[in-house]
Amino acid sequence: MAQARPTDVPVVAPDVRRRSAAGETLTAALIAASYAAWAFLTLSWRDLPLPVLIIAASYCLTLYGSLQHEVIHGHPTRNRRLNLSLVWAPLSLWLPLSVYDSAHRAHHDSELTVPGMDPESWYVSPHRWARLGRVSRTLLVFNNTLAGRLVIGPWMCAWQLWRHLLGECLRDAATRRVVATHALGVAAVLWWIVAVAGMPISLYVAAFVWPGASLTMVRSFVEHRYDENPDRRTAIVRGGPLM
Repeated sequence: MAQARPTDVPVVAPDVRRRSAAGETLTAALIAASYAAWAFLTLSWRDLPLPVLIIAASYCLTLYGSLQHEVIHGHPTRNRRLNLSLVWAPLSLWLPLSVYDSAHRAHHDSELTVPGMDPESWYVSPHRWARLGRVSRTLLVFNNTLAGRLVIGPWMCAWQLWRHLLGECLRDAATRRVVATHALGVAAVLWWIVAVAGMPISLYVAAFVWPGASLTMVRSFVEHRYDENPDRRTAIVRGGPLM
């Protein structure tokens, strides 16, 4: 008599496993392609019209950031350390992967959109808002528009992150190690940019880092919004032809 399969063991159809494996292979291929595209664009910057360079470079950095996001969610392998090592290089300069990793996982475990609980929330508590000056309020309001998120959003993200990290460095050895490791990675990226590609750092920031971060913020612009019902705090964003 055949033994019944336990009801708590999931059954994965062969075609589902094949699609999953194909998706992970594509993710790994995109990681390799993003590095290849980045190397090509940094080496060919003199030969490309500036608008073409900015468009291609910003898309390249946005894709790389999206792949870092996929890695945080457990792709393309089952080995977490291997996954993180695949996209560790700080091509964006300002964002340490380990910080992004811990903050994004905390975001998913938090009460979404609530200030002080959700580390990725742009909402401000009434108490903090009352203490802010006119300039800070103006910047926050502008940053809550699409144009503001594109223009000043990356700079506000970097400022808030590094203000926190540098403050933590004074009292936490683990944070100092994170910052030191990130600094070594940034030094390696800048060595490639300056010594190998011969590109001014200012151009790399203007053509790669800033617009790449801006495009990333388009994706997350209205991804979460406050609602009394926590189940309705995640928005479905539908892109038009331009996006």
